[in-house]
Amino acid sequence: MNIQDWLRDWLGITDLEKRLVGLELRMSCIEEQVSFTLKHFGNYKNRTDRELLLMQSQLQTLLDSINNIIASVNNQQHQIRAQKLRTRLLNNLTRINKQLQTDIESEP
Repeated sequence: MNIQDWLRDWLGITDLEKRLVGLELRMSCIEEQVSFTLKHFGNYKNRTDRELLLMQSQLQTLLDSINNIIASVNNQQHQIRAQKLRTRLLNNLTRINKQLQTDIESEP
């Protein structure tokens, strides 16, 4: 081990870099999951109430994950990414809720 590596370990830089890589992987996984989930959902208008409630539950779970990241991250770049994902999920959750409301109002 050279002096530079030792100094990085002693100052805790190596540990911070590992944590940042872990956070990056976590963010990437959540972004992929959000993208896949929203693409899979497709159009909300052709869904049954049961499907919409399941979608609502899945989006809420993803929102909880994003909120945990926002609360625990000190890195501004990752906070911005998490907030953008949060906005995207909230938008889709609103669309699901509106569709559920429309379905309730249209019932005889």
